[in-house]
Amino acid sequence: MEQIAGMVDHIREVIPNAKLVYNNSPSFNWTLNFRQQVFDAWEKAGKDVSQYDRPSYERGL
Repeated sequence: MEQIAGMVDHIREVIPNAKLVYNNSPSFNWTLNFRQQVFDAWEKAGKDVSQYDRPSYERGL
């Protein structure tokens, strides 16, 4: 919850009247899974991914 609150605070600094919602649906995280798959495919194909961090739930979306 603290991570979400921090994101909301940052958005409110930039756009004070932003209308925000939180989607806790499991399907919401499909983009993270997709990004992990792309990262892994690039790495397996020998692409230089040293400039990127592999997306993970621990680092947030």
